[in-house]
Amino acid sequence: MKELEEGTTLTLDFNKLTKAVSACPGVIPVAVQNAD
Repeated sequence: MKELEEGTTLTLDFNKLTKAVSACPGVIPVAVQNAD
C-alpha cells in the first residue's frame, strides 16, 4: 500500500495551497477520495 495515496491520514501542504491561491484567487482547494 502506498501510504500517501492510499493511507487514512489527510496530509495537506498549506504552503502549496497558499501559493496556488495567491497565483489564482479563484482556486478552491478540494480533496476527493473514493472510499468503497
